[in-house]
Amino acid sequence: MVVEQEAIDIKTKFASHRRSMLEETDGGQLDDIDVIPNDEMLLAFSEKGYVKRMKPNTFNLQNRGTIGKSVGKLRVNDAMSDFIVCHAHDHVLYFSDKGTVYSARAYKIPECSRTAAGTPLVQILSLSDGERITSVIPVSEFAGDQFLLMLTVNGYIKKVSLSSFSSVSSVLT
Repeated sequence: MVVEQEAIDIKTKFASHRRSMLEETDGGQLDDIDVIPNDEMLLAFSEKGYVKRMKPNTFNLQNRGTIGKSVGKLRVNDAMSDFIVCHAHDHVLYFSDKGTVYSARAYKIPECSRTAAGTPLVQILSLSDGERITSVIPVSEFAGDQFLLMLTVNGYIKKVSLSSFSSVSSVLT
């Protein structure tokens, strides 16, 4: 009873009118990207098609004479093919040996520990049978003044504006 009376006294003594306005909105949509921080991250890709996302503090700066840290467990006869630094909101372009380009945000790759083997890319992208990823490029923004230079085994060269990849649909499984 005493606490209730004190609360009422404080309310009457320090009461003020609301200064902020509450308004009705049209109910905007909230996407995944709106709640995921745009932190820096590491993406590690293996030749057999495994990928993992790690935080940059996974690998600390070491002094001279130290052995270093392994990127993690790999499958038999597998090796690391790419090690990329990017941000969570970056688009990652995956170029396949069949000439298909896939796109997905970097945060879509499951985060793993340093010692984990990673996730098969087949579980992230809808790759066809026998298709494998040959090149990976992180893109923060699709600027019209930046270009990709593509080379084939047959000797063909093609210069493509980076902005032409902005409409690549995310072919995710």
